[in-house]
Amino acid sequence: MDRTLKKAIYFKGQEKKDPNFLELKENLKNNGIEILEIDIDEIIKKIQEDKKRESKIKDKIQKISIVGYLKKINTKKDVIAFTSRKTMLKACHDAEIPVVGYYSENYYDENLMGAEIVFSGFKGLTSEDIEDVYKRYYKLPITICQTKRCIIKEMSLDRFDELYDLYQQPHFTDYMEPLFEKKEEYEYQKAYIENVYPFYGYGYWLVIDKKTDKVIGRAGVELKERQGETSVELGYGIHPKYQRQGIAKEVCKSILEYVKKEFGLDEINCYIENGNLPSIALAESLGFEHIKDVIEGKTLMKKYVIKM
Repeated sequence: MDRTLKKAIYFKGQEKKDPNFLELKENLKNNGIEILEIDIDEIIKKIQEDKKRESKIKDKIQKISIVGYLKKINTKKDVIAFTSRKTMLKACHDAEIPVVGYYSENYYDENLMGAEIVFSGFKGLTSEDIEDVYKRYYKLPITICQTKRCIIKEMSLDRFDELYDLYQQPHFTDYMEPLFEKKEEYEYQKAYIENVYPFYGYGYWLVIDKKTDKVIGRAGVELKERQGETSVELGYGIHPKYQRQGIAKEVCKSILEYVKKEFGLDEINCYIENGNLPSIALAESLGFEHIKDVIEGKTLMKKYVIKM
Protein backbone atom coordinates (compact mmCIF):
# COMPACT_ATOMS: atom_id res chain seq x y z
CA MET A 1 0.00 0.00 0.00
CA ASP A 2 1.36 3.42 -1.00
CA ARG A 3 1.50 5.79 1.96
CA THR A 4 1.27 9.55 1.61
CA LEU A 5 1.14 12.24 4.25
CA LYS A 6 -2.33 13.82 4.15
CA LYS A 7 -2.92 15.26 7.64
CA ALA A 8 -0.91 17.10 10.30
CA ILE A 9 -2.33 17.46 13.80
CA TYR A 10 -1.45 19.66 16.74
CA PHE A 11 -3.02 20.07 20.16
CA LYS A 12 -4.87 23.17 21.26
CA GLY A 13 -3.09 24.97 24.05
CA GLN A 14 0.27 23.44 23.09
CA GLU A 15 0.74 25.04 19.69
CA LYS A 16 3.89 27.04 19.17
CA LYS A 17 2.74 30.57 18.37
CA ASP A 18 5.88 31.90 16.77
CA PRO A 19 5.54 33.13 13.16
CA ASN A 20 7.83 30.40 11.83
CA PHE A 21 5.47 27.67 13.04
CA LEU A 22 2.48 29.51 11.58
CA GLU A 23 4.35 29.83 8.29
CA LEU A 24 5.11 26.10 8.32
CA LYS A 25 1.42 25.30 8.86
CA GLU A 26 0.52 27.49 5.89
CA ASN A 27 3.17 25.77 3.80
CA LEU A 28 1.74 22.37 4.73
CA LYS A 29 -1.77 23.50 3.76
CA ASN A 30 -0.54 24.93 0.47
CA ASN A 31 0.93 21.51 -0.33
CA GLY A 32 -2.37 19.73 0.19
CA ILE A 33 -1.89 18.61 3.80
CA GLU A 34 -4.90 19.07 6.04
CA ILE A 35 -4.21 20.76 9.40
CA LEU A 36 -6.24 19.48 12.34
CA GLU A 37 -6.38 21.16 15.75
CA ILE A 38 -7.28 18.72 18.52
CA ASP A 39 -8.77 20.00 21.76
CA ILE A 40 -7.77 17.41 24.36
CA ASP A 41 -9.75 19.16 27.10
CA GLU A 42 -12.89 18.85 24.99
CA ILE A 43 -12.25 15.15 24.40
CA ILE A 44 -11.70 14.57 28.13
CA LYS A 45 -14.87 16.49 28.91
CA LYS A 46 -16.86 14.18 26.65
CA ILE A 47 -15.21 11.16 28.28
CA GLN A 48 -16.24 12.41 31.70
CA GLU A 49 -19.79 12.92 30.51
CA ASP A 50 -20.05 9.55 28.78
CA LYS A 51 -18.13 7.43 31.25
CA LYS A 52 -19.46 7.41 34.78
CA ARG A 53 -16.41 5.93 36.43
CA GLU A 54 -14.62 6.20 39.72
CA SER A 55 -11.93 8.88 39.79
CA LYS A 56 -9.20 6.33 40.54
CA ILE A 57 -9.47 4.85 37.05
CA LYS A 58 -10.32 8.09 35.27
CA ASP A 59 -6.79 8.71 33.98
CA LYS A 60 -6.65 5.25 32.43
CA ILE A 61 -9.97 5.78 30.68
CA GLN A 62 -8.80 9.14 29.34
CA LYS A 63 -5.60 7.66 27.96
CA ILE A 64 -7.39 4.79 26.23
CA SER A 65 -10.02 7.10 24.76
CA ILE A 66 -7.50 9.66 23.47
CA VAL A 67 -5.45 6.94 21.79
CA GLY A 68 -8.65 5.52 20.30
CA TYR A 69 -9.59 8.97 19.00
CA LEU A 70 -6.15 9.37 17.41
CA LYS A 71 -6.36 5.90 15.86
CA LYS A 72 -9.61 6.86 14.13
CA ILE A 73 -7.88 9.88 12.60
CA ASN A 74 -4.99 7.69 11.51
CA THR A 75 -6.89 4.76 9.96
CA LYS A 76 -5.08 5.30 6.64
CA LYS A 77 -1.68 5.85 8.27
CA ASP A 78 -1.47 9.28 6.67
CA VAL A 79 -0.99 11.49 9.76
CA ILE A 80 1.88 13.24 11.48
CA ALA A 81 1.62 15.08 14.81
CA PHE A 82 3.25 18.12 16.42
CA THR A 83 3.46 18.18 20.21
CA SER A 84 5.44 19.66 23.07
CA ARG A 85 4.06 17.22 25.68
CA LYS A 86 5.43 13.84 26.66
CA THR A 87 1.92 12.48 27.33
CA MET A 88 0.76 13.36 23.83
CA LEU A 89 3.96 11.95 22.34
CA LYS A 90 3.17 8.61 23.99
CA ALA A 91 -0.49 8.73 22.92
CA CYS A 92 0.46 9.45 19.31
CA HIS A 93 2.95 6.61 19.22
CA ASP A 94 0.34 4.27 20.70
CA ALA A 95 -1.85 5.33 17.76
CA GLU A 96 1.06 4.68 15.34
CA ILE A 97 1.45 8.35 14.48
CA PRO A 98 4.94 9.78 13.87
CA VAL A 99 5.72 12.81 16.02
CA VAL A 100 7.54 16.08 15.49
CA GLY A 101 8.45 17.29 18.97
CA TYR A 102 9.20 20.88 19.87
CA TYR A 103 9.99 22.84 23.00
CA SER A 104 7.65 25.61 24.06
CA GLU A 105 7.75 28.24 26.79
CA ASN A 106 5.09 26.43 28.81
CA TYR A 107 6.65 22.98 28.50
CA TYR A 108 10.37 23.66 28.06
CA ASP A 109 11.40 20.88 30.46
CA GLU A 110 9.38 18.07 28.84
CA ASN A 111 11.24 14.87 27.98
CA LEU A 112 10.55 14.40 24.28
CA MET A 113 12.98 11.53 23.82
CA GLY A 114 11.40 9.07 21.41
CA ALA A 115 9.97 11.64 19.02
CA GLU A 116 11.01 11.10 15.42
CA ILE A 117 12.64 14.51 15.53
CA VAL A 118 12.71 17.43 17.98
CA PHE A 119 13.02 21.08 16.98
CA SER A 120 13.80 24.06 19.14
CA GLY A 121 12.60 26.30 16.34
CA PHE A 122 10.88 26.04 12.98
CA LYS A 123 12.73 28.70 10.99
CA GLY A 124 13.36 27.57 7.43
CA LEU A 125 11.40 24.32 7.73
CA THR A 126 9.10 23.39 4.87
CA SER A 127 6.40 20.89 4.05
CA GLU A 128 9.08 18.76 2.37
CA ASP A 129 11.05 18.51 5.62
CA ILE A 130 7.97 17.29 7.50
CA GLU A 131 7.12 14.81 4.76
CA ASP A 132 10.65 13.41 5.07
CA VAL A 133 10.05 12.77 8.79
CA TYR A 134 6.86 10.91 7.86
CA LYS A 135 8.67 8.87 5.19
CA ARG A 136 11.49 7.98 7.57
CA TYR A 137 8.95 6.68 10.12
CA TYR A 138 7.38 4.36 7.54
CA LYS A 139 10.74 3.46 5.97
CA LEU A 140 9.79 5.03 2.64
CA PRO A 141 12.60 6.16 0.30
CA ILE A 142 13.21 9.90 0.39
CA THR A 143 13.79 11.85 -2.81
CA ILE A 144 17.08 13.70 -2.32
CA CYS A 145 17.08 16.02 -5.32
CA GLN A 146 16.20 16.20 -8.98
CA THR A 147 18.01 17.29 -12.11
CA LYS A 148 16.69 18.00 -15.58
CA ARG A 149 16.89 14.30 -16.49
CA CYS A 150 17.19 12.38 -13.23
CA ILE A 151 15.78 11.78 -9.78
CA ILE A 152 18.26 11.03 -6.99
CA LYS A 153 16.49 8.91 -4.41
CA GLU A 154 17.24 6.63 -1.47
CA MET A 155 17.56 2.93 -2.15
CA SER A 156 14.46 0.81 -1.59
CA LEU A 157 14.26 -2.97 -1.68
CA ASP A 158 11.68 -2.96 -4.47
CA ARG A 159 14.50 -1.58 -6.64
CA PHE A 160 17.01 -4.21 -5.57
CA ASP A 161 16.90 -6.24 -8.80
CA GLU A 162 17.54 -3.09 -10.83
CA LEU A 163 20.51 -2.17 -8.65
CA TYR A 164 21.94 -5.66 -8.89
CA ASP A 165 21.52 -5.70 -12.67
CA LEU A 166 23.31 -2.34 -12.90
CA TYR A 167 26.40 -3.82 -11.29
CA GLN A 168 26.41 -6.72 -13.76
CA GLN A 169 26.84 -4.42 -16.75
CA PRO A 170 30.13 -4.81 -18.66
CA HIS A 171 32.98 -2.77 -17.14
CA PHE A 172 30.70 -1.10 -14.56
CA THR A 173 32.87 -2.31 -11.67
CA ASP A 174 36.23 -1.86 -13.35
CA TYR A 175 37.05 0.93 -10.89
CA MET A 176 34.72 0.17 -7.98
CA GLU A 177 33.96 -2.68 -5.63
CA PRO A 178 31.45 -5.25 -6.94
CA LEU A 179 28.41 -6.27 -4.93
CA PHE A 180 28.19 -9.40 -2.79
CA GLU A 181 26.40 -12.52 -3.96
CA LYS A 182 22.73 -11.68 -4.50
CA LYS A 183 21.27 -13.04 -1.25
CA GLU A 184 24.02 -11.52 0.88
CA GLU A 185 23.78 -8.19 -0.97
CA TYR A 186 20.03 -8.06 -0.36
CA GLU A 187 20.59 -8.33 3.39
CA TYR A 188 23.36 -5.74 3.19
CA GLN A 189 21.11 -3.28 1.37
CA LYS A 190 18.30 -3.92 3.84
CA ALA A 191 20.61 -3.07 6.76
CA TYR A 192 21.97 -0.06 4.86
CA ILE A 193 18.47 1.36 4.40
CA GLU A 194 17.53 0.77 8.04
CA ASN A 195 20.72 2.14 9.56
CA VAL A 196 22.81 4.39 7.32
CA TYR A 197 20.13 6.71 5.94
CA PRO A 198 18.44 7.44 9.29
CA PHE A 199 21.73 7.87 11.19
CA TYR A 200 23.71 10.03 8.75
CA GLY A 201 20.96 11.46 6.57
CA TYR A 202 23.11 10.71 3.54
CA GLY A 203 24.70 7.74 1.77
CA TYR A 204 24.73 6.23 -1.69
CA TRP A 205 21.51 6.86 -3.57
CA LEU A 206 19.86 5.59 -6.73
CA VAL A 207 19.93 7.61 -9.93
CA ILE A 208 16.60 7.18 -11.74
CA ASP A 209 15.84 8.27 -15.29
CA LYS A 210 12.80 10.56 -15.29
CA LYS A 211 11.56 9.37 -18.68
CA THR A 212 11.69 5.62 -18.04
CA ASP A 213 11.64 5.42 -14.21
CA LYS A 214 14.56 3.00 -14.48
CA VAL A 215 17.66 2.86 -12.27
CA ILE A 216 20.55 4.11 -14.42
CA GLY A 217 23.17 4.72 -11.77
CA ARG A 218 24.22 5.13 -8.19
CA ALA A 219 25.77 8.18 -6.57
CA GLY A 220 26.10 9.92 -3.23
CA VAL A 221 28.39 10.66 -0.33
CA GLU A 222 29.61 8.45 2.50
CA LEU A 223 31.78 8.85 5.57
CA LYS A 224 34.91 6.78 5.00
CA GLU A 225 38.25 6.18 6.66
CA ARG A 226 41.41 5.92 4.60
CA GLN A 227 44.89 5.65 6.09
CA GLY A 228 43.68 6.93 9.47
CA GLU A 229 41.84 9.89 7.98
CA THR A 230 38.04 10.12 8.14
CA SER A 231 36.23 12.25 5.58
CA VAL A 232 33.07 12.47 3.50
CA GLU A 233 33.60 11.13 -0.02
CA LEU A 234 31.71 11.50 -3.26
CA GLY A 235 31.09 8.34 -5.27
CA TYR A 236 29.26 7.75 -8.56
CA GLY A 237 28.61 5.22 -11.29
CA ILE A 238 26.35 5.48 -14.36
CA HIS A 239 25.00 2.67 -16.56
CA PRO A 240 27.24 2.26 -19.65
CA LYS A 241 24.34 3.07 -22.00
CA TYR A 242 23.91 6.46 -20.30
CA GLN A 243 27.56 7.45 -20.17
CA ARG A 244 29.12 10.27 -22.24
CA GLN A 245 25.87 12.25 -22.07
CA GLY A 246 26.76 14.57 -19.19
CA ILE A 247 24.46 12.74 -16.77
CA ALA A 248 27.16 11.98 -14.20
CA LYS A 249 28.16 15.65 -14.00
CA GLU A 250 24.52 16.73 -13.80
CA VAL A 251 23.85 14.31 -10.95
CA CYS A 252 27.05 14.96 -8.98
CA LYS A 253 26.66 18.73 -9.24
CA SER A 254 23.16 18.45 -7.78
CA ILE A 255 24.38 16.17 -4.98
CA LEU A 256 27.19 18.55 -4.02
CA GLU A 257 24.73 21.44 -3.85
CA TYR A 258 22.39 19.33 -1.73
CA VAL A 259 24.94 18.19 0.86
CA LYS A 260 26.35 21.70 1.19
CA LYS A 261 22.89 23.11 1.90
CA GLU A 262 21.61 20.29 4.12
CA PHE A 263 24.72 19.32 6.09
CA GLY A 264 26.96 22.37 5.93
CA LEU A 265 29.98 20.34 4.84
CA ASP A 266 33.02 22.48 4.12
CA GLU A 267 34.78 19.98 1.87
CA ILE A 268 34.24 16.69 0.06
CA ASN A 269 36.90 14.20 -0.97
CA CYS A 270 36.95 11.97 -4.00
CA TYR A 271 39.39 9.08 -4.43
CA ILE A 272 39.87 7.92 -8.01
CA GLU A 273 41.90 4.97 -9.21
CA ASN A 274 44.84 5.93 -11.40
CA GLY A 275 43.89 5.29 -15.00
CA ASN A 276 40.20 6.07 -14.58
CA LEU A 277 40.46 9.03 -16.92
CA PRO A 278 36.71 9.72 -17.36
CA SER A 279 36.24 10.03 -13.58
CA ILE A 280 39.31 12.22 -13.25
CA ALA A 281 37.95 14.51 -15.96
CA LEU A 282 34.53 14.59 -14.26
CA ALA A 283 35.98 15.43 -10.85
CA GLU A 284 38.07 18.25 -12.28
CA SER A 285 35.09 19.64 -14.19
CA LEU A 286 33.13 19.74 -10.91
CA GLY A 287 35.86 21.81 -9.26
CA PHE A 288 37.79 19.09 -7.42
CA GLU A 289 41.54 19.65 -7.08
CA HIS A 290 44.16 16.90 -7.07
CA ILE A 291 45.88 16.92 -3.66
CA LYS A 292 48.08 13.85 -3.64
CA ASP A 293 48.48 10.22 -4.70
CA VAL A 294 48.07 7.41 -2.16
CA ILE A 295 48.65 3.68 -2.28
CA GLU A 296 45.85 1.41 -1.08
CA GLY A 297 46.95 -2.20 -1.16
CA LYS A 298 48.55 -2.40 -4.59
CA THR A 299 46.35 0.28 -6.13
CA LEU A 300 47.42 3.85 -6.85
CA MET A 301 44.62 6.26 -5.95
CA LYS A 302 44.38 9.97 -6.64
CA LYS A 303 42.92 12.09 -3.86
CA TYR A 304 40.77 15.00 -5.02
CA VAL A 305 39.18 17.62 -2.77
CA ILE A 306 36.58 20.30 -3.34
CA LYS A 307 36.06 23.18 -0.91
CA MET A 308 32.36 23.80 -0.40
